[in-house]
Amino acid sequence: TIAGSPSSAVSLAGTTAATWTINVTSSNVSYATITYSTVSPGQTAYFSTNGGNDAGWTFQSFTAWTGGAGTASWTTAGNWSNGVPTGTTNVTINPAATQPVLAAPASFASLAIASGATLDLAGNGVARTASGTITVNGTLKMLGNEALTSVSGITGSGTVQLYGSGSYTVPSFSYYALTISGSGTFTLANALTVASVIE
Repeated sequence: TIAGSPSSAVSLAGTTAATWTINVTSSNVSYATITYSTVSPGQTAYFSTNGGNDAGWTFQSFTAWTGGAGTASWTTAGNWSNGVPTGTTNVTINPAATQPVLAAPASFASLAIASGATLDLAGNGVARTASGTITVNGTLKMLGNEALTSVSGITGSGTVQLYGSGSYTVPSFSYYALTISGSGTFTLANALTVASVIE
């Protein structure tokens, strides 16, 4: 296993004069920038960037929030490491001076919010292309009980923050930490499982 983290990718790099080779039967490479490398047999690098001059690697469609454009806009390419996400993109939200706030519904293949990072859905909702979980190690902010389409659960050790001034039903997930704020009324549809704290 070779793994960086959502906010700190590991660099696997040869030089312009020599390509390095990995001979493996299977591997788990994630959150890496890979340059001048040959892998045999072929492998998939997850949440990783093709630095160029690679052979045998398949790079999962991936982009990470950088906030480089200095705005909260999800649809601004300059805020992302590899362009604006689409329904086939695996997305990581990293800490930045400006964090994303949705102005319209967003879709992705998968979503991970890193520790120290925040994503505010702002009433617009999100959708996974196929059913699965999302990972929250930072903070996911939701206006009331907005739609998490095809999201079967929330994993990680972060906080889901529900806020609003209307009447809402608390989404029926298991939470690590859940906070509720604002003047709204939040009603439980089912019993909640909260591992750490509820406020």
